Amino acid sequence: MKTLRKVALFWDVDRSQLDVEENADFIIKRILERGDADDVRWMFTQYERPRIAGVARRARGLDRRSSNFWAHHFEDEYASGNA
Repeated sequence: MKTLRKVALFWDVDRSQLDVEENADFIIKRILERGDADDVRWMFTQYERPRIAGVARRARGLDRRSSNFWAHHFEDEYASGNA
C-alpha cells in the first residue's frame, strides 16, 4: 500500500499500525485534504464513492479549500443526502 507509506500524508502516525479498513475514515480524510492525484486514484480504488463522500461531508477539521472542492465534486451525493 504505497499511499500509506508516504511520509507527507502520515507523518504524525505509525504507518505500520494503520489498517486500511479499521482506519478508513482517517485515511480518507487525510487523502482528501493532503493527497496528490496518485493518492486520490488509490483511494477511489480502495473505497466506495459513497463512503468517501460521507467522510468528506462529515469530516471535522477539513480545511475550507478541501471541503469546498470535495463538496463540489460530490454535489450529487450531498444534495441527495446519500453521503
